[in-house]
Amino acid sequence: MQTYADAIVQSLSSVGCDKAFGISGGNIYHIWKALHHSDIAVYHCRHQSGAAFAAAEYSIQTGKVAAVFVTSGPGITNAITGLRCARADGARIIFIAGLTGEEIDRTGRRVVQETTPKDVEALTGPTVDSALSCYEIIRGELNVGRLQQTLTRIQRDPLGGVLGVFLTAARSKSLISPLQSPRLELHEQIPVPSLSAETLAVCREVAGKLKIMGFVLWIGYGCRSASLLVKQLAERYDLPVLATPRAKGIFPENHLLYFGTTGLGASFRPTIIADPPKGVLLLGSKAAELSSMFIQEEWVNTDFYCVDLETSEVKRNMPKRSTFIEAEISLFLRAVLEVERPGDRIAYPFIPDAIIQPVLAASEGQIHPVTVMSVVQDVAINRNGCLIIADAGNSFCWTAHYLKFPKPGLYRSNLDSYPVGHAVCGVVGMGLTDKHAVAIVGDGAMLMQSEVSTAVKYRSKAIWLVMNDSRYGSCD
Repeated sequence: MQTYADAIVQSLSSVGCDKAFGISGGNIYHIWKALHHSDIAVYHCRHQSGAAFAAAEYSIQTGKVAAVFVTSGPGITNAITGLRCARADGARIIFIAGLTGEEIDRTGRRVVQETTPKDVEALTGPTVDSALSCYEIIRGELNVGRLQQTLTRIQRDPLGGVLGVFLTAARSKSLISPLQSPRLELHEQIPVPSLSAETLAVCREVAGKLKIMGFVLWIGYGCRSASLLVKQLAERYDLPVLATPRAKGIFPENHLLYFGTTGLGASFRPTIIADPPKGVLLLGSKAAELSSMFIQEEWVNTDFYCVDLETSEVKRNMPKRSTFIEAEISLFLRAVLEVERPGDRIAYPFIPDAIIQPVLAASEGQIHPVTVMSVVQDVAINRNGCLIIADAGNSFCWTAHYLKFPKPGLYRSNLDSYPVGHAVCGVVGMGLTDKHAVAIVGDGAMLMQSEVSTAVKYRSKAIWLVMNDSRYGSCD
């Protein structure tokens, strides 16, 4: 026999989870104990939101399931922003939290950090506006079985997900029979993705228009697993490429076809506005405000084709005349590329690493932010291939506008909730991978949230570059 806490931790190990981030507490003690007695490395953080940010960034960099553990009450509420960011960015997270009871105390008394199933059910919803993709209240063996199946689905889902697991301290220490290997029922197995006949017809239509129209390829974060196909399509049809900030590096930013970044901190070429494209193929982006600054509204005579796994959000931000295609982006790109055999390939010359020219500061004793970006580009990106994560605010604008990434996976930011402190804490999880990670953050963010002691204790390869607005002459 084993405890329910042991069974939950065993389920985590079965899907390759090797790290758990969180803060201990009375109602999560037995989970914490079980984690420490497992092969999963436990990282005790300073704050629940910091734990969630670190877990999310570790999961995104490795593709693994990561665990977040917190106690009831404020432990849960403190983690919500981090969980929302994790879900929006495609992390794979299991969020384990305590309950004080199955229902409110029958005597009417309020217990400390009171949390019941009713309190946590509202955290779940179908869109990224909710912190949890799904949840499981652990009441018996059946719930543990469902937990295993849901973990397997999240592990395989290209969109990731955040699974909430809630149980009382009494349940976590009670006994359960040894677990069987997780098994998906036939009707619950992940379907093999495919394209409908209607979508294949759109692929042929797009391929035809790419040859004869002035099209632009606009890529978003949803293309992160299709970078080679994006490059093939752009080079075959000689397409200018724009990227949202989160998509920086998916298409090499030192490539001749790269026309710049859209959204906050935009760096695109002026010709994009002066001579609007006749058509835009938007891949893997909601084109929301910080990703686009609604540049699409200025392209009044442009045809838009918008492709993503889920299109309800992008429909809010694109012109009504747009064509929306729900499809897995890699499949869509392959189908477009297979419409006709490639002709003679254009030979694009090798482009050396990007260089940012330093700028003199306005007065003695100060340093211009562009000079800082010059050093980051040369030392962190070009020479060492470090991971870069930018926090909300001026730090994000400088990095999005100036830094150039030659390949995917090197740059991270969150534009969904755009929370201050995301990079300050997330860099700790990034630094637990095999690369050094640099967080470019504001002094305010560094003061608001910090997991420096966590990074030191667990030897995360994290580096903080703090952009002090006054020091850089951005404000008095």
